[in-house]
Amino acid sequence: MNTQTTAYIPSPYLLPGIPEVKPAKTKAQMIKRIIDTCSMIYKVTDLPEKKRKRERVDARYMAMLLMIFLHDVSLTNAAALFNRDHTTAVHGLKNMQRLYQTDPGTRRKLNTVLDQLTVRLISRNKIKEFLLSDMTVTEFRKKST
Repeated sequence: MNTQTTAYIPSPYLLPGIPEVKPAKTKAQMIKRIIDTCSMIYKVTDLPEKKRKRERVDARYMAMLLMIFLHDVSLTNAAALFNRDHTTAVHGLKNMQRLYQTDPGTRRKLNTVLDQLTVRLISRNKIKEFLLSDMTVTEFRKKST
């Protein structure tokens, strides 16, 4: 009997106001759902705008992180969705690593976003392993294969 399960059971603590949605069928739908969920958790709108308020920047970085790890979106494409270049995505992932390691609020928000998106345990652990490392995405992907 296999004792390790990969199924994800949704948390009973899902935030009210964010409707439960059937899992997205296409990559584009899931990316939109990631952006919408990050916007709701960080209480911001219009993530692609060129504003630099901390909440908006963190929400963009969180969305980029999730797109890259959950849907294998390239750094260039993830950044382009927010009218940025790939160096911004690299910088954002480094910031997410630093914040995840030092800020309990960021850890809570990441867990809330992952709960809302009903992300499986294996993917959650992969994201958290990256955030606790000091590697770039490229180094992490090479190590993981």
